Amino acid sequence: MNPSANWWELEGVEVDLSRLKGMEIRQKIDFIQDFYRKGLFAPDVEPYNGIAFCMRKIDCRDGAGNYIRPLRPGDYDYPGAIFPKFEAYGELGPKNTYEYWTNENSITTSGLYLASQCYRYEATGDKDALEEAAKAFNSVCSIYALHSGVVFENPGYPPHFIGRDATGFMSKPFGFRLSSQTSGDQYLHVTWGLLKYHGHAEPAAKKKIETMIISFADFWKRVDYRLGYFGVDWSMAGDTGSYNAIMCMLQAAAYHFTSDRKYLDEAAKWYGRAEWKNPEANLIWTGGQEDFYREMVTPPIAQDESLWWEGPIHIQFVMVSAYYINIFTDLIKDDESTDMNRLARNWFNLWPVSVPLEGGDAYAPYYYFLIKRDGSMKWRPTGRTETLPEEQWLFNDPAFSRLSEFRWNEPLSRFVTAAALMHPFMDEDGKRKTKEIVLGILNALDGLRLHWIYDFGNVNEPSTRELHPGIHYLYNYLSSEAPSAYMIAYWLAKENGYV
Repeated sequence: MNPSANWWELEGVEVDLSRLKGMEIRQKIDFIQDFYRKGLFAPDVEPYNGIAFCMRKIDCRDGAGNYIRPLRPGDYDYPGAIFPKFEAYGELGPKNTYEYWTNENSITTSGLYLASQCYRYEATGDKDALEEAAKAFNSVCSIYALHSGVVFENPGYPPHFIGRDATGFMSKPFGFRLSSQTSGDQYLHVTWGLLKYHGHAEPAAKKKIETMIISFADFWKRVDYRLGYFGVDWSMAGDTGSYNAIMCMLQAAAYHFTSDRKYLDEAAKWYGRAEWKNPEANLIWTGGQEDFYREMVTPPIAQDESLWWEGPIHIQFVMVSAYYINIFTDLIKDDESTDMNRLARNWFNLWPVSVPLEGGDAYAPYYYFLIKRDGSMKWRPTGRTETLPEEQWLFNDPAFSRLSEFRWNEPLSRFVTAAALMHPFMDEDGKRKTKEIVLGILNALDGLRLHWIYDFGNVNEPSTRELHPGIHYLYNYLSSEAPSAYMIAYWLAKENGYV
């Protein structure tokens, strides 16, 4: 590729996703591996440096996804299109929608693919898996290098960052450049991948992995576990849920590589106020937008209902974090109130919240739904509401401007990996449930379950579709997580003997 060319000019890959339907599970995984690797990483030249694409476009022809390619400016050029308010993100935020969705999840995408290839190598011994892992590792290193060894100076960063060492800040690389944006879950996925690769990497790469993970722990403590998130000040310092688990895991991993007590002490602080570990915890919390939509929903949102959108998927954050906390420290082992089986069993009570298991929409999770806060796990779809005024858009994004019944596949991605990872820790009932989750999802896996979001409306009848017409450009994105998640789950299930 000509270094001066634009990423959206890259060719895509021809693939008929409809072929997945009816395949055996192993055939599905091999099929995904074969097509997903093609075009996943930008060219390893300046300014792209081999960084992974996050979302790619699935061009549909006659109902089948036959061409997966980078997002293009023309995908967003149609009458009535509306976009996030990028000016709210500051001068170091994304400049437009196509670069936003090209790299919004590139850190997670890199980390999950890295982990998937390590699990593949462990199961098969195929050297190709390590070659693919090296590409993902290169993507991680390129993102890491954007802030390595520099000081935060640009006023586009959150004010409390200014003047502090930026090393360890993994920014979302919008447009393949540094930005002021990140999130805790990106660190979970990239650390998961790095920890897996550490066991297979050459000595120089091992040392680099250790340096990166230690710097992640240092960075978050240095900025008081606080970030600016798309125009919103977000402090995780008092978190007791899934982000608590992630921060605890980062400190535990740094302790593992350094034996420095300060990291273990910091991990213990996080663990000491954690509620995610409590086997009796009610995991249902207030979504925060109930009052905006209360009377728009039929029947209206009850006082004991929470409006949820991404709640259940936090299971993966907690399970992966707990897995490594348990390896690197004795915090869970020494906790008489819980153990890996009990804390996992409580979180798996969230399955199948938001996910129908029967009928024509089986394994098609809702994004928005309402759930009782009494621990009963009773939930219902929201229906479709009117659009909120622009000043009430969550994260300054029209995608959060109204409730509807569109579907998305992250719950499948997160539950299938969490269940596969935790299976060995479970009692017999838990093993049956985690096996059921993994096999149910992998058997349901088809082309539709590789999309990020979708609905069952008529593509030729905009009024039947769930998203606001101004953001129909969000349809037909290849998920940034699902392909790697299904592969991770399969190789873990194979290791444990049930596929």
